[in-house]
Amino acid sequence: MDSVEKFHQYYSYMKKPNELQVHATLYVFKYGQRPMWESFPQGGCWSFRMKRDDSRLSEAWEHLLMSCVGEGLGSSNVAGVVLGSRAKEFVLSVWLSSGQTSELRFAMIEKLREVLHLQDGDYLQYKDFHSAIQDDSGRVNAVTYRVRGVSNPKAAQPKNSKKYILPDPVAGSFTFNF
Repeated sequence: MDSVEKFHQYYSYMKKPNELQVHATLYVFKYGQRPMWESFPQGGCWSFRMKRDDSRLSEAWEHLLMSCVGEGLGSSNVAGVVLGSRAKEFVLSVWLSSGQTSELRFAMIEKLREVLHLQDGDYLQYKDFHSAIQDDSGRVNAVTYRVRGVSNPKAAQPKNSKKYILPDPVAGSFTFNF
């Protein structure tokens, strides 16, 4: 698709998340990008899992998809987005061309908080593709992050008070502000 208009022609016929068969996966990537881990050896992906009955699902997928197509995710580092239908949940993923530095990985968190309307207690996972290739899994050994301090995602947040829980091998987790 070389225009937003052409995208909308396809989008009008695209199945909504609750219409997808279990184990179906929908990939929407930038032109010339292939949805294969090997295509992005320095990259990785953020994943957000939602129960099949989560009322935010359709809106979250639509916002994520529109943000990717309209470059609302704010990064040329975004290769594409993925919707995976699983037996008990849906997985929304954002694939990054490069995730080698914390800055590149975490630049996406705030955008995902806004686009997906993340709530206090929601979990995001990050997995770099180099590791995914080694263990042949996008989920095994992924690092899980818990969103904290977001009681109402649409409410104005004080500047520099974005809080996330990051894994800590000793205590289990710690809070990080940026």
